[in-house]
Amino acid sequence: MLGTLWRSSAIASELSVRLGKALNLPDQGALPTRAVLGFVGPVATASLLPPEALGQWLTLLPAQRTAREQALLGLSSGELGGLLMASWNLPQTLIDEVSSTSRLLGRPAGEAVPATAPRLALSYLCTRLAERLASSQLASLAGHDFMQEQTADTHYLRRYLSESSLNLRSYLGHPAADRLQAALQSPELLAAVQRMQAPSPAG
Repeated sequence: MLGTLWRSSAIASELSVRLGKALNLPDQGALPTRAVLGFVGPVATASLLPPEALGQWLTLLPAQRTAREQALLGLSSGELGGLLMASWNLPQTLIDEVSSTSRLLGRPAGEAVPATAPRLALSYLCTRLAERLASSQLASLAGHDFMQEQTADTHYLRRYLSESSLNLRSYLGHPAADRLQAALQSPELLAAVQRMQAPSPAG
């Protein structure tokens, strides 16, 4: 389980670097740091959950996983990660942005789009894809179109990326966003992710 989570964080970081560059987002250097910190909570949660609860925990959809975490631990992995980062005296702005990614699924439908929306959208997408790739729920990004997914964890993201008032262009920022799907299908990114998916040989 911990190995899967570490692979997830590595893949999310790699996606953040490559997609942030392809989309020409601001503050690109901080994207992989936020991606890795986003897994602080899940790693801590995995160490706290009773062994019998670990089996399918990571393969649950985020809404189901959050409900399971709250039932067993009293709070979600995202909130647990925020508390840990606060105990490490990390900057509050960083904690807020990392925590906001985990809260994206539950944002009220009518809530105004925050200024950090481009980074939140990218971080959320990279995290979800990385978890599914590392746990073999998704075999490859080749030919995968996240906008066609009809799962609860992608509903909010798809809605924000497709509404006329909050479409992909306006949400992620001008025509750079049009390159998102192309960037996800680039041979270089596909090859890099494929190398990272397999577990490391036992040493």
